[in-house]
Amino acid sequence: AEIRQDGTLYRNQQEAVILRSDQDGKVRFTPSKAGRYLLIAGHTSPLSNDAMADEARSSIHLTFEVVLK
Repeated sequence: AEIRQDGTLYRNQQEAVILRSDQDGKVRFTPSKAGRYLLIAGHTSPLSNDAMADEARSSIHLTFEVVLK
């Protein structure tokens, strides 16, 4: 999974955070700043007995906002 803070798309350094899931498919992320974020996650698994493809891939894009307490 990759997490990017809003407003970094056109910067030289996007400061993306790359996360790997654990055995249960979960990731942990603690943001350092308030604001909007984009989470991009994907999963790829091999296919057998499929003449059209070697693997299947699914992905999700999720936006969320972090607020100050």
